Amino acid sequence: MLAISFTACKKDSATTTPATVVLTASKSAGIKQGEPVIFNAVATLGTDTVKWVVTPLAYAQVNVSGAMASILFKQKGQYVITAIVGANRASNTVNVTDSIYKSPVPDSTNTNYSTVALTGDQLTLTPAVSDSGNYVSISTLTKNAYSCLNNSLKSKVTSSANAHSISYTGVSIPNGTACKAGKIKAASFAYLYSPVNGKYNFSVQVNGVTYNGSYTKTGNSYTFTWPYTSGVIISPLTVTK
Repeated sequence: MLAISFTACKKDSATTTPATVVLTASKSAGIKQGEPVIFNAVATLGTDTVKWVVTPLAYAQVNVSGAMASILFKQKGQYVITAIVGANRASNTVNVTDSIYKSPVPDSTNTNYSTVALTGDQLTLTPAVSDSGNYVSISTLTKNAYSCLNNSLKSKVTSSANAHSISYTGVSIPNGTACKAGKIKAASFAYLYSPVNGKYNFSVQVNGVTYNGSYTKTGNSYTFTWPYTSGVIISPLTVTK
């Protein structure tokens, strides 16, 4: 009787072992705006799809690859990242500084990175209005996936009083052990300062082609005039804080 009772109890304990999710981050403090941070969600039971939740979401770009995600943050502050697998979840808190991340450029003194051209790719630009309303941030995502989960889209902003231009020159790929294995779309952020109401010319250069348009600021609302449906896409065309 004792043996039977013990066996039954042990079986019941094994079948009720709770499932958990373990969430890790490649970096949790000193993160720069636009710097890719890799999050990995490991479920102890099951292989359900991971759902990612970022708070506040308005200032983050989530780029998913299986149970991992590369997340870029475009404003200073504290963010909570939650990975949900089935009925289970885990959260991490990260802190972003006011410094701007610049994609590494390979040269004679930096051979840890290489650059891949954007040939045949398409870019989607997503605008968002800052808290102050004085600038619009542009999050950009490639259509194609590239090697290394911690790759980054190389871009440069050129500005004048009433015009802004963004040049995309390729994807920065970490070499050797610096590469977080996997393939994922490349992303970046750009900031277009617009302190006064009015019309601003806006252009994008990629793969030797220049795309020309404009946007108009009215208070905390920005409306883009953009005639292209391929190559470089802007969506949505109107954003308001």
